[in-house]
Amino acid sequence: GNGTTTYPGLSTVSDAYGFFVDGPVHSIYYITFPSEGYTWGFDVNTGLSHTRESEGLGLWRVNGAVKFGDAIICGDAFDGKLWTLDPANRTENDEILRAKLVTPSISYDVDVTIPLIEIDMEVAQTTDPTADPQMMVYYTKDGGNTYINKGRVSLGQFGDHRKRIPLRQFGRVVRNKDFAIKLEVTDPVGVQFYGAHIYPRMGM
Repeated sequence: GNGTTTYPGLSTVSDAYGFFVDGPVHSIYYITFPSEGYTWGFDVNTGLSHTRESEGLGLWRVNGAVKFGDAIICGDAFDGKLWTLDPANRTENDEILRAKLVTPSISYDVDVTIPLIEIDMEVAQTTDPTADPQMMVYYTKDGGNTYINKGRVSLGQFGDHRKRIPLRQFGRVVRNKDFAIKLEVTDPVGVQFYGAHIYPRMGM
């Protein structure tokens, strides 16, 4: 962490444990800090990092994983059960799976407006051709202390996978103020975030 509200850093690391999840496409190393309620993952294929948590727990409930044939078997840190990690299953322990992206805070030495942000992502659409999955968009201009709900955007129709999603009109950002966005998807679709491109406009 860097001491900000978005990335506050960790106080207790002595009880941390780590493990690999070796999937068919992505190999991810996870490290969990139980005392902090925090799980961090690093995708060795893409070089991107992320956090993972089970709904309502803060950290991810998995405490280990092994590959058995074509299956990935996971251990549950809370009840000791074994279960299969299935990308096609969009719930975990009967709870929703929430995909979330929070960008690092950025600031400028002059006032700017942000008319456009583009999100590179992949959506594993469901088998339901009538589904219209949505993404919730939030933004902050104070380093993550307060997020404003900008609403929802559609992630596209059936069969639409790798894409660039445009987000428009975030207004004025005063110089030296920290701006960031937070994106959340709770609909039953697989989501992979690859990056965010912010296009500031100098001058008012």
